[in-house]
Amino acid sequence: LSRELNLLRSGDLGDIVVGAGPYSGANLMAPAVAELHLGHPAVKVKVEIAQSLVLQQQLLAEKIDFFMADLSELPAHPQCRVEGLGSMPGSLYARAQHPLARQLTVPLAALRGQRYASVHLPGPLARRLGALLGADDAGLLPLALECESALVLREYLLRHDVLVSAPRGFFALEAAAGHLRELHVPELQGQGAQALLRMDLGIVWPADRTPSPAVDLLTQLLRTHAAAALQAA
Repeated sequence: LSRELNLLRSGDLGDIVVGAGPYSGANLMAPAVAELHLGHPAVKVKVEIAQSLVLQQQLLAEKIDFFMADLSELPAHPQCRVEGLGSMPGSLYARAQHPLARQLTVPLAALRGQRYASVHLPGPLARRLGALLGADDAGLLPLALECESALVLREYLLRHDVLVSAPRGFFALEAAAGHLRELHVPELQGQGAQALLRMDLGIVWPADRTPSPAVDLLTQLLRTHAAAALQAA
């Protein structure tokens, strides 16, 4: 019992359940968990991928220990403690075969009427993007595919003429291999596209719970990976 208590204190044992948004889960949570297991292989980690509002509900229901996600839609809650990590700029991506991918610069008018795919978009953001890029009958940006899996979005993007907004650098490997292109839209940049497409990254814990050593270790690694990603972007 004494040995197990010491292992728990050091973070070498324990089961933790964490949440992450679609993009932060893929490019931040996954490498952080992998690094955690290099030094603490006995820790068992379960990751729930969902939009931030769903993750907040799971946190309040004590189904997860903490989560990392986009905070832009997240309402303040007295039972949640939030640590903002910074804003990651976003970009529009298309597959290399897309007609717009062949252009060095893409005019804003060329984006209207295009097909889009995305993770969940908050209502105000969907309306603002719809006003810029073309809206459906409800005034929102029309989405051919909405999905909380970054992997599904990537595979769909590689196979279809659709535009996807993602944090800058998220598709770096696919872009380097020539499969995807980041679109350069000067007019959007001039109208504050970075504010529209950016991800306000943060970590959220229960305000009245003390995190376990394993949770502390993982959040420290997440801060390190997030700082590197923000600097690279």
